[in-house]
Amino acid sequence: MRYTLFFLLLSVSALVPTMADGIYKKSVEMEFEAAYKKVYTALEDSRFYVIDEIDMGNSLARFKDKWKDFNLNRLEEQKIMIICNGWYANQVSN
Repeated sequence: MRYTLFFLLLSVSALVPTMADGIYKKSVEMEFEAAYKKVYTALEDSRFYVIDEIDMGNSLARFKDKWKDFNLNRLEEQKIMIICNGWYANQVSN
């Protein structure tokens, strides 16, 4: 089964200018949960802590009958990770 993970990285452009301009896209031949766990672990290993997770697949499912262009890519699972690095947050506060 093929899954595509999309990550929209929103950041303060002065802190992380290379990430502020776009979307990072990576395709892998791996079950969704295994890929998600790898991304989660890699973020935390880099001191970007996952402070919340949102299951967008379930959240958007209610629009299935309302939107003609609903899920044209036929994504089976979608999750959002809200991440934070305490050091960067402190630097912005300062």
